[in-house]
Amino acid sequence: MGTDYEVAYSNDYAHGCGCATVTGKGDYAGLKDTLAYKIVYRFDSDDFETNLSIRPADGMVTTTLANFPVLVRLSATRQPGFVPADCGEGGANLRFMLSDGTMLAHEIDWWDPEGESTVWVNVPSLTADTTIYALWGPKGGYNPPAFAPSETWPDYVGVWHMSEAAATLYDSSGNGYTATNLSPDTVTAAANPVVGRAAYSTDVFATDVTDLLSANAAKPISNRSKVTFSGWLAVDSAARSDYASGCFIYKKYVGWGDNTGGACVQYLPDYVNNTGFNSAIVQVFLNSGTGYSDVVNTYPTGSKVASRRQAWIYLTVSLDGTTKAYYFDGAQTGTETAAHGILGPDNTARLSFGTNNKTSGRGDEIRIRNGVASAAWVLADYRNQATDGFLVYGTIGKKTFSVPDIAGVTVPGVGATAVPVVAPVDDITGVALTEDVDYTLELEDNTFGNITGKAIVTGIGGYAGCTTNTFEILGIVSTNLVGDADWTAYSNLRIASSATVDLKGHALRVSALYAGGTVTDSVGGGQLIFDVPAGRTVTLNTALTGALKLVKTGAGVLSAVYYPQTYTGGTDVLGGVLRYGRSEKNINSTDKQSCFGAYGYMKIYVGPDGVLDPAGSYGWDYHNVTLDGGMVSNTVARTGTGSVCFNPLLSTTGDVALVTMGEYSWTSAGGDLKGGTLTVEVYNYLTAYSGGWIWSNGTVHFKRGGWLNTSRGAIDIRTCDLRQTGGALNVANALSVRDYYCSYSGDPAGGTAALNVYGTFTPASTYFYGPTMQDGSAIDLSAKSGAWSTTSPNAGNHNGNKTVKFAAGATVRLELGERSFAKGEKVISWTTQPDATFANNGWKLESRSDGLYVVGRVGIGTVIYIH
Repeated sequence: MGTDYEVAYSNDYAHGCGCATVTGKGDYAGLKDTLAYKIVYRFDSDDFETNLSIRPADGMVTTTLANFPVLVRLSATRQPGFVPADCGEGGANLRFMLSDGTMLAHEIDWWDPEGESTVWVNVPSLTADTTIYALWGPKGGYNPPAFAPSETWPDYVGVWHMSEAAATLYDSSGNGYTATNLSPDTVTAAANPVVGRAAYSTDVFATDVTDLLSANAAKPISNRSKVTFSGWLAVDSAARSDYASGCFIYKKYVGWGDNTGGACVQYLPDYVNNTGFNSAIVQVFLNSGTGYSDVVNTYPTGSKVASRRQAWIYLTVSLDGTTKAYYFDGAQTGTETAAHGILGPDNTARLSFGTNNKTSGRGDEIRIRNGVASAAWVLADYRNQATDGFLVYGTIGKKTFSVPDIAGVTVPGVGATAVPVVAPVDDITGVALTEDVDYTLELEDNTFGNITGKAIVTGIGGYAGCTTNTFEILGIVSTNLVGDADWTAYSNLRIASSATVDLKGHALRVSALYAGGTVTDSVGGGQLIFDVPAGRTVTLNTALTGALKLVKTGAGVLSAVYYPQTYTGGTDVLGGVLRYGRSEKNINSTDKQSCFGAYGYMKIYVGPDGVLDPAGSYGWDYHNVTLDGGMVSNTVARTGTGSVCFNPLLSTTGDVALVTMGEYSWTSAGGDLKGGTLTVEVYNYLTAYSGGWIWSNGTVHFKRGGWLNTSRGAIDIRTCDLRQTGGALNVANALSVRDYYCSYSGDPAGGTAALNVYGTFTPASTYFYGPTMQDGSAIDLSAKSGAWSTTSPNAGNHNGNKTVKFAAGATVRLELGERSFAKGEKVISWTTQPDATFANNGWKLESRSDGLYVVGRVGIGTVIYIH
């Protein structure tokens, strides 16, 4: 070697094979040969930070089981000291081996960094004495080899874990038989899943597979007379209690008795037989392909039992020639001899599984396996998934520790040092560790004036790793602050309940203000600034009086629930959220809430990065709110009865947003948008209260949720664009808009008053409310193809407002853009011919009973005038 030849190796650990390529050199140049060999890769547990032993519990495995998929459940609760993040993102660094180090194929079913993760591990020969090991945390940059996940299922034709809980489910067998639900909108995550996550649906999941015997498949069915089906099923509801309402674990047939062959295996939780007896059964249908169907009904315990609707059941059916074996929850209910025991010739039907006939149900771990599963296999398979005690887990082979939460540390004043009590404990034994023997301790930022301190604990000796805990540092102030400058060195400040702090025209900046007491400003111009960091919520329990101004900065939340407040300097929301009030409280009565001047106007300014949250309070009519690019967002909906008005004097200076999670009425709202966009996002409905409201000079974007309701007052958006992308109109009083575009596809009741369009109406493919076109308005059909219908295609009750109307004497322009028409083509479709004349300088038009037609070309032009 080196003089006469050289060797290059190519190892495929996933398939357990390698290849040595020998290339000649010197006198042997031009010669090449290859040698294939089998690879059995073995891990060394010393290459990993952590290992965990796993074995079957006593009595769970009674015989040798070949290529058995073992379900391993991992969580901090089940395995004390287990940290999912140590396994890499999504468990990428997790590996499994036998006692001798032999690498095992595995597939992660569901990885939950906060809860329980489920992993399938293929054990080539599982016995009662088998021990496998989970390994994670590779040392020193070691990159361990890994199997392809499909190698976990060498004996399976199809494996659907259903953990996607979505309309598309993926096959883990290696065949790639992806399944898609025929009613995709009905698919959600199933309640009470058995393994990881499961899917709920009201229809079947169908694959594109029509030939399960195809030699082109990675893993075809090798013998159609020897096959096993299994899966978890639960029927939650069914329109009928008979043979047609159930769940499939296998479905591939065209029809009963059809000569083209086919088969199905289905579970019916409450089958009604000819005598009216109600019971749970499994029904297996095999079609011989000769016009003969073989149907067998089998009961879960060998006798008829009560309905099992809404309960999970693990169903296994094996076909062994003419013998069919049935298992419910791992227990064999008996066997049946069939007239024939084959799946039947393949046909054009697609392989499917799921629900049928107006049935809603859940599914988990649907599988098709080559060969016949023994009774011992089926029982172990069921216990493995359903019995929490199937496996015995050892202790994690790594010493780890944790530091309990450190309580807030109170220090007496400026410049004091916070010294917390830090007591790390062993994660397994709970025994306290010893400083400088098991760990070292370093403190950072632990002086008064910081928001938090840090305790950095670093493991030494037998403990590896580092834990950093943070804790709040509080300072106590019991008298007035002194000095002639602003006070900005304070972070977390505690004011004694009997103390009053007078700002005297200066600024006090804090991140949190604790306890009671009072903050005032006897001079004027003073500011109490809450600079709350992102991710933090601080509650204001201190009385604010005098001429001070409240200023909210930082990305966090200031929740102001103390009342009544009497400060008069106004409020600025410059960043984050200021949550005013408490739900169902009137902020302007004697029960008024949080941060408002007593019975007088409070000026509230909301900057571009600020959010004003009414928090369910109401009665804001004494307050003048300026939205300068900021947002009004109500996170707490009022749930009581009576008025729910959010009705300040509102003005804007740019793009703003109004967001509510419940009903809010608006009084005296509106104003000049100054070319900006007002985005209204509601989760119930937004009502114009008595007197209505007016917006002008911009765009009103009614974005999502419920209704824009004019039942209590007119809304005038005459000089604004109105765009709807998820809401609906309920027009009880007149609504005037300039431009109207609605893509809402629902079917709510419409209103009873006119929706007057003074600008351009752009009809969507489905709109529910027909506007009245005023003189000088336009209907833009330039982006449409074919005839446009003046009547909404949405069905339902629209109170007569589903048809586009034209105001008396109005001239309305139809904009057709660059469209061209064929002779005889319909431009507009209607059910009632309007009393109108049509003229155009490009097309000769004719009004008929069912629509407007092009009957010839006059010249060039694409504008139609309706008189």
